[in-house]
Amino acid sequence: MTTALPTPAFDDPAHHLRLYLGDCLQILAAFPPSSVDLVFADPPYFLSNGGITCHAGKMVSVHKGDWDKLPGPDLGPVKAKHDKVHEFNTAWLAAAQRVLKPNGSIWVSGTAHVIHSVGFAMQQLGFKLLNDISWVKPNPPPNLSCRYFTHATETIIWAAKDKKSRHIFHYKLMKETNRGKQMKSVWEIRPPKPWEKRHGKHPTQKPVALLERILLASTNEGDVVLDPFAGSGTTLLSAFRLHRQAIGCELSAEFLTLSLRRLCSNLVQLNISVATMHFSVDPPTDPMDRSKCAAAANQDRPRSAGVSPARASSRQSVAPFATRRGIRFSPPLALRSGRGPSRADLRNGSARSIAQLKQIVIPSEAEGPAFRPFAMDFQLSTVDRMPPQLQLVQQERRFYFIGRTKREILFTVLANSLEEARQKFRNAGHSDSDALFIIKTETEIYLA
Repeated sequence: MTTALPTPAFDDPAHHLRLYLGDCLQILAAFPPSSVDLVFADPPYFLSNGGITCHAGKMVSVHKGDWDKLPGPDLGPVKAKHDKVHEFNTAWLAAAQRVLKPNGSIWVSGTAHVIHSVGFAMQQLGFKLLNDISWVKPNPPPNLSCRYFTHATETIIWAAKDKKSRHIFHYKLMKETNRGKQMKSVWEIRPPKPWEKRHGKHPTQKPVALLERILLASTNEGDVVLDPFAGSGTTLLSAFRLHRQAIGCELSAEFLTLSLRRLCSNLVQLNISVATMHFSVDPPTDPMDRSKCAAAANQDRPRSAGVSPARASSRQSVAPFATRRGIRFSPPLALRSGRGPSRADLRNGSARSIAQLKQIVIPSEAEGPAFRPFAMDFQLSTVDRMPPQLQLVQQERRFYFIGRTKREILFTVLANSLEEARQKFRNAGHSDSDALFIIKTETEIYLA
């Protein structure tokens, strides 16, 4: 008898993302059969057995967590332990096979410690083995014992639900990705990049590039992707970026929270990027009368109703500098049309954002490398005041350097201050004169 699905820990119907907290065997038992197009799984490797490894150039104990330990007593028979491992692999593979659609497929990643059990269980269950991919890591950690070859690969088995399945494979796309040559089953992909670990680390985190290649090769837009061991949420994040639906199960509340931070950050960045696209860095020219008569007329003109003295003085202090440089700042396109982003747009998804363009900084050629800042009366997005119980999942300050010759973003960086951002800009090989504008944004992301 099928049990009812538990309430998901995270559910975003707008982007078709769901995360469940709990044992994947119990959760998958409540799924309807033939409801998933693709499964990606990175099951426990059962490596946490008191051994050693190299991390950041140091010898450390292999302890990823209790979930990665072999079942049973530490002093129990080896065969009994591995029998339990194979029993576990057979159980979750059978559950995944039940929820796969007739033409669905599954990808399973693992090292030699577990992947042979996975492959044997697949054969026993009647999966159709398609490929075994060797994922090569260009810069693996050294082997400290010097009694083995350095472990530089992981194996990823790709299989269809059964022998009757007509699985999806985008051969032409993979060939184009590989510069016109057939893509081989040996993939050299670097480990996760720093931006992928900005919100925290998982001991077996997979790179987004790996998951995106898998999803592009074997799914279509709108397909449902399942990850029974979600970990840090890389599968769900990659599915979101490629417009696939995604479901994840995670046993650890700590790693589920990490997944939420990554997902919410990307959901909000999407909304912010849409809002900032309305900002025109190089607006059309607007002829201005710069004669003394025009200046006198502007001084005699009464102040508009509703404009505060502070804001009026701010505009007066900016105007001489803008006139001197021959620059006129137009409002964003959305504001010129009389409307900005709607609250419904900004609330799309389960995360809400508060993002304000704090200031634009213009390098002044007349003063050499000095920077002359001024504030703009322009807010990217506005939401209602947040109740105090909402969880702050991310807070960042980002600087965008806009080119002087080409009006495009030359460099973007996270920094605590303008001076730190400028130093990083120089360290990247740029000079101060390369930038015409520096745009600073501050973002706070709350989990609703």
